[in-house]
Amino acid sequence: MTDEIPFSSGIGEEERRVHSFEIVVSQTCSHFRNVALATPRLWSSIYVDATRRIDHIAQDVARSGVCWLDIRIDVGVQDLQMNDQNLEAMMDLLTPHSRRWRSLSIACGCERVDYPVVGRLCNSSAPGLQQLSITVDDVDRPNATMVSANVNYPHIFKDGTPRLAFVRLRGMALSFYRPHLNFVTTLHLDHTRKSLLVPYSTFLDIVTCSPFLENLSLHGDIIAPSSWPAGNRPIQIPNLRSLRIFGEAEHIYSGILLGIQASTLESLTLKDMKNPDLDTLWNMADSSWYARLSRLTLVDFELSLPIYERVFLTFQNITTIYALQSTVSESPLIRLLLEGRLGGPNGPYIPWPRLKTMAFSYDAYGSDEALIERVVETRREQGCPLSKLRLGVDYEEMEEDPPQAIDVGDDIEIEFFWQAELWPENRTFFDHDDGLFI
Repeated sequence: MTDEIPFSSGIGEEERRVHSFEIVVSQTCSHFRNVALATPRLWSSIYVDATRRIDHIAQDVARSGVCWLDIRIDVGVQDLQMNDQNLEAMMDLLTPHSRRWRSLSIACGCERVDYPVVGRLCNSSAPGLQQLSITVDDVDRPNATMVSANVNYPHIFKDGTPRLAFVRLRGMALSFYRPHLNFVTTLHLDHTRKSLLVPYSTFLDIVTCSPFLENLSLHGDIIAPSSWPAGNRPIQIPNLRSLRIFGEAEHIYSGILLGIQASTLESLTLKDMKNPDLDTLWNMADSSWYARLSRLTLVDFELSLPIYERVFLTFQNITTIYALQSTVSESPLIRLLLEGRLGGPNGPYIPWPRLKTMAFSYDAYGSDEALIERVVETRREQGCPLSKLRLGVDYEEMEEDPPQAIDVGDDIEIEFFWQAELWPENRTFFDHDDGLFI
């Protein structure tokens, strides 16, 4: 093994490597090169795809010393022609170091019996693993009995993962490659295969496996409408604080919100929802279920005026609303807030009297500024003042022509932003695979 650091050829893996921090630093001068080679943490993030050379992966592993490793393996659809022997050799290099894996992300176009990637993890020991993200698009010769297998007997990392707090199972990984979930606090279930549905009983076991679960993200329909048990008690997730739902069929939104009861729920994100998708919820929900719900985020859709009025009455204690599909001048919410009081079944009421923070897309060249000033003044007059406005702008446009300050008084903070919010909001690491809700 050599300490020679490769220079870029301008394509593929070399193109990525020349822009990585450790390579840029080591190519600056001989002093920085020596420092880089003597700093194991610089080499502890290891990326594997079809363009990487085995000797370069071996160098990264060796230079990382005894540091925790962050591993990303991408053998997606575009890499199905990856040399099988190279793939085997790469996995042979990495799996002996599984005891010092801190995070692992795998994107696999097709998990094959003869040359498995995820399957190699079955008997690996990963006592330090904290974050795991697995995407499997297809499985060669799948074992159907694994879909509804007992979640207490994991498919992978059978020796247990006592520090595993963050898990994403996408595609067929949800059915065939589950780890221990006993201590998970953040769980992503991304169902992307319509032909393979998880039995309700398995879904129930998965989401209740960890008593520490605080953040749950659900994409896809996962469970067929006919499998939702009628009249059963809601699933109890006692510590759930944040929930994201991105469904395809209309039953999923009401089904989840009525099927999961979490008195501690503080944050709800809904993506691509249509106005009728919550009709069942309005008729059956008890607003006391959502007494602690204070943050509502709407992604890639906007509610109509009548649906917003239903939302006001069902989710009564909202303090933060993100509605980025609309600019301020386009949003029905702004129109309702400007009305002041609305007529409800129990008489006139102020919508969301505890509302403090609003976020919208911002049109600096339209009527947004004037409407912002009017909404701010209306809420002050009602005794329900806002404290913060977050306005989404295009980064390049903001660099060329920064938006002007909006005169709404010193008691309100105006913040312009261009990046998606962290989810969950206390996440301390970069989640490369969280693109479905953006």
